Amino acid sequence: MPVAAASASRLRSADWLPVAALVAAIVLRSWFFLAWDEAYFDSDQAIVGLMAKHLTEGRAWPLFFYGQEYMLAVEAWAMAPVFLVLGPSVFALHLTMVLFNVAAALLLWTLLVREARLSPWLAVLAILPFALAPVILSAHLIEAQGGNPEPFLWVGIFWVARRRPLLVGSLAAVAFLHREFTIFALPALGVAALWQRVLDRSDQRQWLGELRHWILVAFAFIVVFLSIQALKPVADLMGPDTAGMRAPDRPQDNITQLQNRIEWNPPAIPRRVAALPTQLFPMLLGVSPLDPRVLAIGSPVRVGWPELAPLLTVFAVAWPFAVVFGRVRAPKGAAIFPVYLMLVGVQAALVYAVTRDPSVYLLRYALLALLVPLGLAALLLQPGRLWGVQLATGVFLALLAATSAVDHARVIQQARHGFRPLRFADAASRLLERGIEVGRAGYWRSYAITFLTRERVKLTSTEVLRIQEYEDLADAAEPAVLHLQEQPCAAGIPEDRVGVWYLCGP
Repeated sequence: MPVAAASASRLRSADWLPVAALVAAIVLRSWFFLAWDEAYFDSDQAIVGLMAKHLTEGRAWPLFFYGQEYMLAVEAWAMAPVFLVLGPSVFALHLTMVLFNVAAALLLWTLLVREARLSPWLAVLAILPFALAPVILSAHLIEAQGGNPEPFLWVGIFWVARRRPLLVGSLAAVAFLHREFTIFALPALGVAALWQRVLDRSDQRQWLGELRHWILVAFAFIVVFLSIQALKPVADLMGPDTAGMRAPDRPQDNITQLQNRIEWNPPAIPRRVAALPTQLFPMLLGVSPLDPRVLAIGSPVRVGWPELAPLLTVFAVAWPFAVVFGRVRAPKGAAIFPVYLMLVGVQAALVYAVTRDPSVYLLRYALLALLVPLGLAALLLQPGRLWGVQLATGVFLALLAATSAVDHARVIQQARHGFRPLRFADAASRLLERGIEVGRAGYWRSYAITFLTRERVKLTSTEVLRIQEYEDLADAAEPAVLHLQEQPCAAGIPEDRVGVWYLCGP
């Protein structure tokens, strides 16, 4: 066997160790949410679970998130096979999201090794801000609603498919309808392609070929986008047996939805952009101190490490000098993929700042900004960098990972000592004990409890309607239908109580 082939074979045989480390990191930061059903669970996530359950039963063919005509139902379709094996549960729902996280991390790791020429272990180090994300970010990345971890996977997929324009355009249409922020990958791909052309010293004919490439990407995008829109009349947009029914009184597409959520305020843009290094990135990296309960995460353990803020500031100031002056030599083209990741992250951060004030409550809109430190770490860890630059970068990443691991361990330890964030399970059990099959409740209670009972109890929402079947059942049962609410029952109506809620009715 040639020496090069033998070396590659040894590398592949040893890859299971860094791969195992990545998977272990993701499992650690997901464990709290896997082990305790209501650690981070709500009706939005329950809707995705109900969509997957209906798929496994052949009762519905969801195209978008129930009750709306945007946010493609990718998660529900991916979740359905897991439900077939494990049954519909919060654990299976979150496990599906863990699998998305693992797929994204392993794809990015593979590309960093192959494209950025990092060693397998240095590639693990570069990905740790994602693989061992802090507690607040980890909750978003396991949330089964909104497509939070999947954009990281789409970014890697686009890179793999970048030389096939029809495939890129088709995937981009699906990804955009799934989560709009994935569109940031296309301009970044364009810059990467131009950079590669310059390195290859392409002639005019090749540049024309690049233009043709992007015309085909746009063509495929439009065709697939319109084709998916054409499926709306045959899809179940409001739950089982609702083909042909339109979602009521809501934005009817992704673009309208984006426009409605933009907080356009030009005078505030400089302040918002200035807040990115002082607010957004410290939150993404676990430096800002936060109480998880502000995001309905079921733990009272305060997380975040403000002690690392000075080190983060030093790193933020020093990295441009490290990139420019810390290079001795580098493999040709090895910087393109890390810069591609950074460009995607920079777009995510800037669009976030331009369209809204940075806030922990809206962190899900800026998750791809995490690719900025990830891509930067890959640049600084590349072969050919000064050893001091590599060492400082590695130490900084290791500190972030260690503090994140400590926070996750503290949250898990506290939960093991008796804290149980049960908000819905007791109510679900009481309804089952009483033989209640149909009822009404506020949005954030109705679908969560329905999912926990596996639809043995079907509660329709008194606020935002997502599933028409439940509404029809409640209408048919009136006036003898149970209401689960936070206020005491009206005079003369039978009353029961479970936790903070009142059960009003028969």
